[in-house]
Amino acid sequence: MNGNCPGGKLELGEDPPASLEREISEEAGWDAHIEPILDSWQYHIFHGVDVLIVTYGATVTTDKPPVLSHEHKTGGPVRRT
Repeated sequence: MNGNCPGGKLELGEDPPASLEREISEEAGWDAHIEPILDSWQYHIFHGVDVLIVTYGATVTTDKPPVLSHEHKTGGPVRRT
């Protein structure tokens, strides 16, 4: 999605790609095929608190426009170049 990518926190014991499929469905109303990890990094929030960010590729399997959730103001696919 442009500007705001679907995402969220893993539920305890949840598989990361399955979590991303769920988030895309919940936040955009799309079905998606999750692809391999593109990048990852550690994000330092404050002393003693860090978050691991993992970015996956995903292919949306519909031409429908996204159904925007309350979490997003705009959205649309990001095209690969």
